[in-house]
Amino acid sequence: MSKKKRAKAAEPSRSQNAVLFISIAEIAAASFTLIMAIMALMGLQNAEVQAALSDALAKSGSTLSFDDMIAMITTATVVELICGAGCIITGIFGIRISQESSLALTYSKLCLFTLVLAGVGAVASIQADTIFISFVLLAITALLYLYVKKVRAEAESQASKKRRKR
Repeated sequence: MSKKKRAKAAEPSRSQNAVLFISIAEIAAASFTLIMAIMALMGLQNAEVQAALSDALAKSGSTLSFDDMIAMITTATVVELICGAGCIITGIFGIRISQESSLALTYSKLCLFTLVLAGVGAVASIQADTIFISFVLLAITALLYLYVKKVRAEAESQASKKRRKR
């Protein structure tokens, strides 16, 4: 192989560069989600926050009990924590995919799983009141999935070209 071909083969494609950028954005958004979820869980343990929630519940005229409301918010926040952790892991693998396109063959299913997980987190965020960041994370995860799919297609075509040459 000539030097030009080796240099071109080592150079990442546009899709791989997009995967790197989107993976970094996903890690940042997921980290923010984790911080917000941890702060929410810590806040639920505070007596002043509990008193404010109780007052807000009484003023709303809801039939929901205070304990049920706390359980619902806690459950949604824990789902957000799990979603954020999964997105961080997928973001790390996305960085690896951006460096080596053949890994897209292995990790594309992980991206699909994380997309579903981010969707569940977005639905749970409606209860936890972190809607905006959760839907941003869902959109970033969808972009990552689409670009990993592109990188996977490129890697499969390169692999088939290598098989034909043999």
